Amino acid sequence: MKAGFTGVLANRARHVASIISLCLTAVVGSHVDPVDLAASSSHDSPPVETAAALRAPPQTYLDEVAFLNALGASGCGKILEGFEGTAWDVARSPTTAASVTHQGITWTSNNDISKVTTGGGPARTGNYGFFTLPHGNFATGTDCHLPGNCTDGFIGTSSRDLCGVGAWINGNFGKIELILDGDAANPIDFGDDAGVNNLHKFFGVVVPNGFRSFEVHETEGTLEDQKFIFADDFTFGTRDLRIFIADETGME
Repeated sequence: MKAGFTGVLANRARHVASIISLCLTAVVGSHVDPVDLAASSSHDSPPVETAAALRAPPQTYLDEVAFLNALGASGCGKILEGFEGTAWDVARSPTTAASVTHQGITWTSNNDISKVTTGGGPARTGNYGFFTLPHGNFATGTDCHLPGNCTDGFIGTSSRDLCGVGAWINGNFGKIELILDGDAANPIDFGDDAGVNNLHKFFGVVVPNGFRSFEVHETEGTLEDQKFIFADDFTFGTRDLRIFIADETGME
């Protein structure tokens, strides 16, 4: 029964190939062997692209409106974080915390000695902005004479897939870069626009295929010339368009 069914399929393939051959002959004026055409149609399909190859490249933004428009175009919902919610009361400067989890995102420093906190000084809106204390691990880190080894920074780890992160960042004249999912070999580099100063500046990235963690850190500080960064008014894109979580409510 199986052999008969296979024969039927083969006959149909030859019949279709003959029709295609006639059409091609009429168009290009040369004969195409239906046997060769049928044989080529039976070959296995080319291998499917790997997930890494299909991953959409990150798109960076220095304009918040353009960033928000890109999130919407990617079908992403939004989570807003302004560090005003009561979950942050455990980390109001000078009090620090090893980590704070709010709205599905856990915030930590990027080194073993620093902790997270919030205060009025770095706030862009509201009463609080975010930073780590101490700023970087210059006191105990190794090779701190070389830029980028002991620098100030923080990590956010999400319980849901994210498709973008944007924030307003300021500091004392260093530069920042962004790492997604711990991929330090391929940082998100803002190039000549990576510099920060005492005025808040927007940085954002959209990755439609998603990520679960992000790290923001300063890249130029050394033991002799330490650079600090502060942040406020984060917007996260989520993979679910139905989600909109405002920092004022703190509800999921």
